[in-house]
Amino acid sequence: MKEKNLIWDLDGTLLDSYGVIVGGLHGALLEQGISSDPEEIRRCVCRFSIGKWLGEVSAAFQIPREILRERYLALSEERYWDITLMPHAREILEQTAEQGATHFVFTHRGGTTKPVLEHLGILPYFAEIITALDGFPHKPHPEGALYLIEKHRMDKESTWFVGDRSVDIDCGRNAGIHSILYLPEGSCGEATGREDAVVTDLLGIGDVVGR
Repeated sequence: MKEKNLIWDLDGTLLDSYGVIVGGLHGALLEQGISSDPEEIRRCVCRFSIGKWLGEVSAAFQIPREILRERYLALSEERYWDITLMPHAREILEQTAEQGATHFVFTHRGGTTKPVLEHLGILPYFAEIITALDGFPHKPHPEGALYLIEKHRMDKESTWFVGDRSVDIDCGRNAGIHSILYLPEGSCGEATGREDAVVTDLLGIGDVVGR
């Protein structure tokens, strides 16, 4: 493998973090005296985004979105050490790096991103990490991905965006690069028909980008 580039989403892709995310969102609502179904929250977040869930709940219950967001962040950040790696995350990073791939991150996760990656022992794999703190528009807007592509002079034909949601796939398409949708067993996501490949195990990515 030569001159391959992989731009990774984190939550639900490399990081098994939806339990922490859903717990924070559920807790933020409970503080407002509102009960909710954690599985429904998970489905919305997995298929769409945290922002979509916050917007819908804010409108439905007339709660300022920023209040919900601040409490969600506070509650979830208290538990970020509970986040673990998705199965074979470390292995696929190591395998593709040994084959010549360079890894990057474009995530909506904020200030906990690098501490989590460092804690899990995978921070050194990434050449650059774009988080919410960098101020780029959220996916599927491609500005963050395009920044990485232009800065690191990536060949778009040899660059892939990897994620578990449609916003990741569309971000890759909007940036003019390939995309891989990760749908592990039990995922509430679904294929869009717009991705270049679908894998149910992260190790399958090696076969896709090595073609």
